[in-house]
Amino acid sequence: MAESFKKPLWLWGSAVLLFTVAAISVSYFLTGYQASQLNEQLRTQQKQLQQSVPEVPQQTEPVLKEHPETDVSTLLTQAARQNNVDLYYQQSPENAEQWLVGANGTYQNALRLVASIMQAQQEMRQPFPFTQTLKWRDTGENSGKLSWQFLWLSAGSPAPSEPSAHSLFKSDFPDVIAEPIECLGKPEMQSDIHISDWSLVQLIATQTSPVKKALLKIPNQPPLTLTESSWIADPLIQLQDVNGEYAEFKHWQKQAGCWSAKPLKLHLTKDSSSQ
Repeated sequence: MAESFKKPLWLWGSAVLLFTVAAISVSYFLTGYQASQLNEQLRTQQKQLQQSVPEVPQQTEPVLKEHPETDVSTLLTQAARQNNVDLYYQQSPENAEQWLVGANGTYQNALRLVASIMQAQQEMRQPFPFTQTLKWRDTGENSGKLSWQFLWLSAGSPAPSEPSAHSLFKSDFPDVIAEPIECLGKPEMQSDIHISDWSLVQLIATQTSPVKKALLKIPNQPPLTLTESSWIADPLIQLQDVNGEYAEFKHWQKQAGCWSAKPLKLHLTKDSSSQ
């Protein structure tokens, strides 16, 4: 019976021994493979460390755009042509940075001249006009004179604390007052009357009763009779009231997309033009 137990024990022991040997062999080979892989990675890293490190480019400051030197007289002349004003200018003999600009024309066009020059010099590194005085004087019904004194400063120049005492102005003009335009719609009217030059129209007779009428004299045209509230198509004018000595009108004009009415008055005269 002892012999019958020895044989299974021997087989079981042999199987355990073979399994142990196989496990040790597999573990040895796997460990060796991992070791070789680790050595390969270490050699690669060592080669990389021995290579020279590429230089990081230094961060440069942003390059500012250089603007060509601005000729002030050319800039003023171009702006005057674009805005349809008569221009004159003078550079101070005592201070080359100081300029006096005069512009004759309508109020809107004269201010557009100033705005267009400001717009042309808006970039950071460009020289710019530092305004010392800006004044306006009426010379006619729809025209006047703008006087603008400024210092032409470079981009790095500090703004002066106060205007220069050496003013180029020879006369005292009232300050410019920018009043907002009353924005109205275009009036509805029916008329086919056209007058080429309103400044030549004369009021030669009036009637206040029973119907208010005004008799106008127009060069190279027959006399024109207007009744109260009647219209002239061009220029767009409406007769508002008639007095024994004068007639009152409203002149409608469109500016900046808005219609506005300006009062006009013609005095009765036989020999003189209207006022």
